[in-house]
Amino acid sequence: ATVWIPMYTKMDVLTVPVAALVEEGGKSLISTALDAETGEPAAPVEVETGISDGIRVEILSGLKSGDTIYYSYYDTVELTTDVEQSKYTFG
Repeated sequence: ATVWIPMYTKMDVLTVPVAALVEEGGKSLISTALDAETGEPAAPVEVETGISDGIRVEILSGLKSGDTIYYSYYDTVELTTDVEQSKYTFG
Protein backbone atom coordinates (compact mmCIF):
# COMPACT_ATOMS: atom_id res chain seq x y z
CA ALA A 1 0.00 0.00 0.00
CA THR A 2 1.10 3.55 -0.65
CA VAL A 3 0.18 6.38 1.66
CA TRP A 4 0.55 10.05 0.82
CA ILE A 5 0.63 12.39 3.81
CA PRO A 6 1.14 16.06 2.94
CA MET A 7 3.66 17.59 5.31
CA TYR A 8 3.72 21.01 3.66
CA THR A 9 1.55 22.68 1.04
CA LYS A 10 2.24 25.76 -1.07
CA MET A 11 -0.11 27.38 -3.55
CA ASP A 12 0.62 29.26 -6.80
CA VAL A 13 4.23 28.13 -7.21
CA LEU A 14 6.27 27.41 -10.31
CA THR A 15 7.21 23.72 -10.54
CA VAL A 16 9.09 21.58 -13.05
CA PRO A 17 9.69 17.82 -13.26
CA VAL A 18 12.61 16.71 -11.08
CA ALA A 19 14.01 14.96 -14.20
CA ALA A 20 14.55 18.42 -15.76
CA LEU A 21 17.16 19.34 -13.12
CA VAL A 22 20.84 18.76 -13.74
CA GLU A 23 23.18 19.06 -10.76
CA GLU A 24 26.61 20.31 -11.76
CA GLY A 25 29.31 21.80 -9.54
CA GLY A 26 26.88 22.32 -6.67
CA LYS A 27 24.44 24.20 -8.93
CA SER A 28 20.97 23.23 -10.13
CA LEU A 29 20.61 23.81 -13.88
CA ILE A 30 17.70 23.61 -16.32
CA SER A 31 18.09 23.75 -20.11
CA THR A 32 16.14 26.42 -21.97
CA ALA A 33 16.96 25.45 -25.58
CA LEU A 34 17.84 22.54 -27.85
CA ASP A 35 21.18 22.15 -29.60
CA ALA A 36 20.43 22.43 -33.33
CA GLU A 37 23.04 19.81 -34.28
CA THR A 38 22.45 17.13 -31.63
CA GLY A 39 18.87 17.79 -30.58
CA GLU A 40 20.03 17.59 -26.96
CA PRO A 41 19.02 20.09 -24.27
CA ALA A 42 21.26 23.18 -24.19
CA ALA A 43 21.56 26.73 -22.82
CA PRO A 44 21.35 25.80 -19.13
CA VAL A 45 20.33 28.43 -16.60
CA GLU A 46 20.96 28.22 -12.88
CA VAL A 47 17.84 27.89 -10.76
CA GLU A 48 17.14 27.97 -7.06
CA THR A 49 14.91 25.13 -5.95
CA GLY A 50 12.43 24.85 -3.10
CA ILE A 51 10.32 21.96 -1.89
CA SER A 52 9.88 18.77 -3.89
CA ASP A 53 7.59 15.76 -3.75
CA GLY A 54 10.13 13.63 -5.61
CA ILE A 55 8.29 14.06 -8.90
CA ARG A 56 8.08 17.85 -9.23
CA VAL A 57 10.28 20.53 -7.68
CA GLU A 58 9.50 24.15 -6.86
CA ILE A 59 11.54 26.80 -8.70
CA LEU A 60 12.20 29.86 -6.54
CA SER A 61 14.33 31.79 -9.05
CA GLY A 62 15.99 31.47 -12.45
CA LEU A 63 12.81 30.77 -14.46
CA LYS A 64 9.46 32.46 -14.76
CA SER A 65 6.03 31.18 -15.65
CA GLY A 66 5.76 30.64 -19.41
CA ASP A 67 9.46 29.86 -19.96
CA THR A 68 10.12 26.78 -22.10
CA ILE A 69 12.43 24.10 -20.73
CA TYR A 70 13.95 21.04 -22.35
CA TYR A 71 15.17 17.81 -20.78
CA SER A 72 15.86 14.20 -21.62
CA TYR A 73 13.95 11.59 -19.68
CA TYR A 74 14.82 7.95 -19.85
CA ASP A 75 12.89 5.15 -18.23
CA THR A 76 14.01 1.56 -18.00
CA VAL A 77 11.60 -1.21 -18.86
CA GLU A 78 12.50 -4.85 -18.44
CA LEU A 79 10.83 -7.13 -20.94
CA THR A 80 10.33 -10.73 -19.92
CA THR A 81 8.23 -13.72 -20.86
CA ASP A 82 8.11 -14.93 -17.25
CA VAL A 83 4.71 -15.08 -15.59
CA GLU A 84 4.69 -13.76 -12.06
CA GLN A 85 2.20 -15.37 -9.73
CA SER A 86 1.17 -14.12 -6.32
CA LYS A 87 -1.21 -15.45 -3.72
CA TYR A 88 -2.86 -13.15 -1.20
CA THR A 89 -4.81 -14.31 1.80
CA PHE A 90 -7.18 -11.83 3.40
CA GLY A 91 -8.84 -12.23 6.74
